[in-house]
Amino acid sequence: MTPITIIILAAIGLVVVRQFQAREMRTGPLVAIPLLLIGLGIEAFAGRPPIGALGIALFAANAAVSVGFGAWRGHSERIWRTANGAAWRQGTTATAALWAASIASRLIAVAVARALGDHSPATGQLELLLGLSFAAQHAVLAVRSGATGERRVDRITATPELTV
Repeated sequence: MTPITIIILAAIGLVVVRQFQAREMRTGPLVAIPLLLIGLGIEAFAGRPPIGALGIALFAANAAVSVGFGAWRGHSERIWRTANGAAWRQGTTATAALWAASIASRLIAVAVARALGDHSPATGQLELLLGLSFAAQHAVLAVRSGATGERRVDRITATPELTV
């Protein structure tokens, strides 16, 4: 593993862990994180794209699964508004289960690809797939929080704390 890969994985880990902390939703991270990952992924991926029709088909399937899991995670998070109108979010146990399922599906996809004889380089795929997944998750969160003009929050509270 290269040092940049380790830094990227550590940053992704931090982003995932922070999803389970109650915090105010801000537009900047909702947009910047997916764009950064997609940009890094495209840059690495462009130099080593999938090999042949099988590699392209498997990557497309992985991308669709990543987007699906991202959208599903976006629906699994709690969203609420405080008395001052700020939207807050927090991941749930369902969010954690969806992350686990997403990781498992990626590992299975790599194993299946290798078993089918696809030896396309994985360089860039992880960043690109995570970027797509976060983009879908954040798009769902933006719609649910009202950032797009349509409000679909779970509830309104006077304080940002969750009641269990």
